[in-house]
Amino acid sequence: MILKHKGQISGMKGKHHTKEAKEKNRLAHLGIKYSLKSIRQGASKRMGKLNNKWKGDKVSYRSLHKWVERHLGKSDTCEECGIKNFIGHQIHWANINHEYKRNLTDWRRLCTKCHGIFDTQLRREVEVI
Repeated sequence: MILKHKGQISGMKGKHHTKEAKEKNRLAHLGIKYSLKSIRQGASKRMGKLNNKWKGDKVSYRSLHKWVERHLGKSDTCEECGIKNFIGHQIHWANINHEYKRNLTDWRRLCTKCHGIFDTQLRREVEVI
């Protein structure tokens, strides 16, 4: 198809949509949320539970962290020690009970040092039990 239409001018070249057509398109897309990836690809995929590929709690470790960051945002302050101005990989979202569920109240923003201490303490508690 690409080779067949190569070099041809688009049928919409020099034309504009009418106000009625623009309103019809706006109403058709009302309430649909697009992910950045789908916008870049030009697809109209729905986000969250509306997406047919939604996995719920059976999501991968990295995808769950991306989901948490998307909903809770990025922060530059550690909730444990209170130090500010962290950037990039210096600060993490840490799961409090290590069950890794989609519960936004079960996450804390920790610097790498506090996150390591937090995980070490949890490992020691598990070894004792």
